[in-house]
Amino acid sequence: GASGQRCMALSVVVLAGFGDADAAAFAKRVVDAASRLRVGTGRDADFGPVVTPAARQRVVNLVAAARREGAHVLLDGTGPATPVDPAARPGLDLHRPRGGNWLLPTIVAGVAERMEIYASEVFGPVLLLMRADSLPDATALLNRNACGNGAAIFTGSGAAARAFSRGVAAGQVGVNVPIPLGPAIGGFTGRGPGSFVGDLGMYGPAGLMFYTSPKNIVERWEEPSAAGAGAPAAESKPSMVIPS
Repeated sequence: GASGQRCMALSVVVLAGFGDADAAAFAKRVVDAASRLRVGTGRDADFGPVVTPAARQRVVNLVAAARREGAHVLLDGTGPATPVDPAARPGLDLHRPRGGNWLLPTIVAGVAERMEIYASEVFGPVLLLMRADSLPDATALLNRNACGNGAAIFTGSGAAARAFSRGVAAGQVGVNVPIPLGPAIGGFTGRGPGSFVGDLGMYGPAGLMFYTSPKNIVERWEEPSAAGAGAPAAESKPSMVIPS
């Protein structure tokens, strides 16, 4: 519903170990599914417009640059969007007025690491398809990217899932789930200069320190005398209490 305008959009798919035929079949399935998405406003819309005309133009420019750099735009949603008249779609609550910052689903294949569209966060309804010879190669590709909020693997192999989870440097890792972002106590952290600044995250165990102001307390107490108030008290050792 966010039109790809979120840091956890996970807008790149890396096909690890796919042959040409399998990669082409996968791309066709993705294009077919994306073509059925409903863009507009209303209860039946899958997602709406991007936030500003400048944001729309930025996405258009990145897709155009990818095409110039040799990528294949399998589904191009960067052209003018046809208005949707709700009266022409009885029973469907979907509106797309003329004008507005509309972008339709866009699929770009043959993306290379050197391309601007991969090096930048697109922040639009654009999915990039890349290929790697193996799972280690795919993991290394992700680890070289400066943005590392989240990564996910879809596999039927427990061994592959474990290798990926341990090897990828993203802050949030999902196994067979598209958006690996749990509740706040589960942690949310990025990796690399494009995703995280500082030395402590806001959530997870580090959040206890992020939101805590440590206090050191040094105390000295004299033991009460059994002989009465006038008798000398026994000496006690200083103690230090540091709350965790």
